[in-house]
Amino acid sequence: MQLLPALHPPTLLAVAALVMLACAAVLAGVGLTQKVYRGFWFWTAAQVAGCVVAALPLWSDAWGPARLASDLALMLWSLLILEGMRRFSARRAPRLASAIDRGVFLLAGTALAATYVARDVLAWWVVAFPALSALTLLYAATVLWTLPEQRRSGSLALLSVVMAAVALARAPRIVETALALHAGQPALLADPGPAGMLTFLLAAIVVLCLCLVMTHVRTEHELRDSHQRLRLLANIDMLTSMPNRRHLQELAEELLSSSSEPSALMLFDIDHFKQINDRFGHAVGDAALRLVARESREALRAQDVLGRLGGDEFVALLPATAVERALRGAERITQRILTAAQAEKLPPLTISVGVVTAQPNESLTAVLARADSALYEAKRQGRGRAVLAEVGYDTPIFTESRTLGLTPE
Repeated sequence: MQLLPALHPPTLLAVAALVMLACAAVLAGVGLTQKVYRGFWFWTAAQVAGCVVAALPLWSDAWGPARLASDLALMLWSLLILEGMRRFSARRAPRLASAIDRGVFLLAGTALAATYVARDVLAWWVVAFPALSALTLLYAATVLWTLPEQRRSGSLALLSVVMAAVALARAPRIVETALALHAGQPALLADPGPAGMLTFLLAAIVVLCLCLVMTHVRTEHELRDSHQRLRLLANIDMLTSMPNRRHLQELAEELLSSSSEPSALMLFDIDHFKQINDRFGHAVGDAALRLVARESREALRAQDVLGRLGGDEFVALLPATAVERALRGAERITQRILTAAQAEKLPPLTISVGVVTAQPNESLTAVLARADSALYEAKRQGRGRAVLAEVGYDTPIFTESRTLGLTPE
């Protein structure tokens, strides 16, 4: 069957090839100068394949091997975009899914080559030839649409629609050629036509924009996550996962300045903590700190502010709470610590506590100074105790002392 020259104006093909090459150059420039992510270079290679799709029909043998290579390049274009998206959207592209993609491409490519070889005896090859490449595009569009990330990414949904549009833009020529063959009329190879090539050209530009947009969005997300991690590192004690001294002071001062009722504050530490480190090692000491932090948090209310002041010292600020309830809270903390230490095969752990009342608008420094005096008094009395301190004329007045759990040796 004698085939007529391509219907694409050479100018359109040349412009399309240049645009594809420019898109590939832009992506390569971004990839070489900025941070990019998994899959980015697959998108760049896809634009190079798109350049081949547009450039090969410019040769005089456009209906010969060059046309076969052009349709194979179109299949490769869709496969590269799909593989790039799989890698971009996940930490690791699923091996089975990627293998299926490559299997579809190899199957379609083999069928395309076999159809081309048998073109002299298969009249319908002029339809099967472009239909195979269109079906490959539809396969890629369908897979992109069904990716889990599609629910969260408008860019991915748009990319799927663009891929499907490139495939469907070839449909009118395929139907026209099929009808001519059915009527027994001479049929040309169902080339995409100007509309199909324009659709492909626009698709390449859209793919370029989407690649850059998705890369920018991913960079913004990572930057935001990095800022959050830095804030976390600045505010949280990494060993105990509770507010550190600086952040604790911020939270406590904010609570004291905004509260209209007196609050209770407990300053406590682990009895004989240095001996635990010296006798059992720092790993056991760290485990003890984590245990005390965890059990203290579990024993208190959600609105209470709890943090590590430094070393083995902890502070708990209980808003709108009477000191009697704070003392009962200290007893709960002690009991939980004793039970958890036994369950985790740690040495028996007790705490000494200084309990004070923080008046509204009282400075945190003044409250902590009074609580520190009460804590020192608890240690002087033998540790494993909670001592209540009230405001005195010159020095705090210790009004109550209560034993907590075991009496440390």
